Amino acid sequence: MKKILSFSLFLIIGLALSQFLPALGENYNTVKMVSDTLLYICLAYI
Repeated sequence: MKKILSFSLFLIIGLALSQFLPALGENYNTVKMVSDTLLYICLAYI
């Protein structure tokens, strides 16, 4: 149950962050690198 809740939380956070990415402009590459790193950490957790 704990994994399901954390996975759902990660999905909601990802959805919220995806709405702000286009507005970042020049910082997009940095944010993409950080989000990719977090994605792989979360996938390893699952």
